[in-house]
Amino acid sequence: MSEPSEQRRPSADRSARRTISGVTAVCDIVFAALLCTAVLAGLLTNTAPEKRTVAGTLEPAPASQPVRQQGTIIAVSAGSVTARSANGYTQTYLVTPNTALITRSGSQHATVTSHFAINDRVDIVGTIRNGTAMATAVADRDMTDGAGPPMDTVAAQSVSATH
Repeated sequence: MSEPSEQRRPSADRSARRTISGVTAVCDIVFAALLCTAVLAGLLTNTAPEKRTVAGTLEPAPASQPVRQQGTIIAVSAGSVTARSANGYTQTYLVTPNTALITRSGSQHATVTSHFAINDRVDIVGTIRNGTAMATAVADRDMTDGAGPPMDTVAAQSVSATH
């Protein structure tokens, strides 16, 4: 009887060996998969960064809108003039050193406060850029209502002066 139990042992050992070798194979596969995943993650995170190009476009400068207003000065300072039209429209214009101030004494580039006062009737020509009104010229309205010489008279004088 001792023989049959000895014969059974090798069979039990074989079954245990198969189970252990199956578990070992599964562990090997899982370990290999984890190792491959770690290597792949390392390669992806440690690769040289791609050179990025930024495509920029130069937008054209915003177009300025010409503006003209005839009205009465309701506020004046060294850097701005505010006028109200007959229809109630009110606009404040920035005045720069390049703004022409046209008065009875001629055209000058100076501060608006030295030439105009509240309640003066004016004609303002300028531009609106990015929502800001800039005065190109502020003229005494009495000078702009036909009180000056005709333009063709000036041209005729220029031509006759050269001959």
